Amino acid sequence: MSGDRLSPSLSRTTWLLLLFLTGCLFVSNARDDTGWAPEDYPDPIRAPELCGRVNWTASFVCDPDGILTATEAYHLDKELVSTIRDTPCPCESCAGEYDGYNIAVALMKRMSPGDPAGSSLRVRAQGFAMYLRAVAWDYGRCNEGVVILVSTEDRQIYTATGATAREKLTDDIVDNIYAESREYFTAGRWAEGLTEMVTRYKKVFSGGSSSTSAAVIGSMFGVVGLCGIGVFSDHLDLLLFTTLRDTPCPCDSCPGQNDGYNIAVALMKRMSTSGMAASSPRVRAQGFAMYLRAVAWDYGKCDEGVVIFVSTEDRQIYTATGATARQKLIDATVDNIYMETRKYFTAGRWAEGLADMVTRYKNVLEGGSSSATAAVIGCVLGVVGFFTICICCIKCRMCDCGGGGSGTTSSYHHHEHWYHTSHNSGGYYDGGGF
Repeated sequence: MSGDRLSPSLSRTTWLLLLFLTGCLFVSNARDDTGWAPEDYPDPIRAPELCGRVNWTASFVCDPDGILTATEAYHLDKELVSTIRDTPCPCESCAGEYDGYNIAVALMKRMSPGDPAGSSLRVRAQGFAMYLRAVAWDYGRCNEGVVILVSTEDRQIYTATGATAREKLTDDIVDNIYAESREYFTAGRWAEGLTEMVTRYKKVFSGGSSSTSAAVIGSMFGVVGLCGIGVFSDHLDLLLFTTLRDTPCPCDSCPGQNDGYNIAVALMKRMSTSGMAASSPRVRAQGFAMYLRAVAWDYGKCDEGVVIFVSTEDRQIYTATGATARQKLIDATVDNIYMETRKYFTAGRWAEGLADMVTRYKNVLEGGSSSATAAVIGCVLGVVGFFTICICCIKCRMCDCGGGGSGTTSSYHHHEHWYHTSHNSGGYYDGGGF
């Protein structure tokens, strides 16, 4: 009899145990279904095991959904630790070691719909990253922290920067780094994309260039003598100088001379593909121009600079504008000017195209119309005699001559500036969907 009662008892126990395990599985999978909320997301410093960082006493990588392999997370963590170890201390008081800028990475499959449930993915990613950086993961002493948030199924990436970190890692620099790293995220190569971003952020904090393709600067010859400009270079240089001299000072304090808007021109045959071989020429031109304007060639005092970038064999032209210059030289104006000068670039008449663009930019920055008269362009060029050039240019303006073959006109593009996807969120950079 006792043996007869034992079997049903075991069956009931087994049945209850199965129910319990099924319930546990249901609960454990509930977060996968609904996504992570900021307040529930674990802390890799205080609870690394909840972030998937087993055998780590503390970590800068939180990956509770297991998006990275253990090896990928290990190497990314090493790069993050080296950032706080090797970058200079930006605070007033420093411990002497491991007192540099800190970068932490938050990965997840998806975010919780949040409250309100109808918030866009962009808004939720922004709020999530900002909450981690400023509240839950505020590891530093003087707002020197950075958080990179990646939500793979939401296709969102967001970099949140503290005020001190933002003094070096500006929006423009993050734009450049993200543009050159985006291909990895698009392809689902999360570890490579994050390592690329972290390495470049670290380099900026250390005082170096943000671009892995910085060596390409060496292949740039400037205005003089490239692509057959030759005798035109003096005229173009003079025009650039007169822009600085003749346009009004847009800054709060001005020395009184040569304090207007500055325009610089970068020409080259081709760009390097080092470090971003899969990037399109458009993305590389965009990143190159932005790097020059915001970092290497930031000549002004209040973001009043403009860089016109031309890569002849890549068939790319890009204008990068500082925030102050952009108040006058808006997108629509730049687009209009480019469309009216494009025929010169299509025909390989670089000097004429650049002189035309610069003259019109100067006119806008002085407060005039973007449509400069052809006579002015002719005088700037100063070739074959004043009257002959003026007459020819006027004729070209009237009948649109010398535009080059129609088969090549679509190869040149003037792109909307990434500068104009401005960051009104106080230094929190929105990479947007990828």
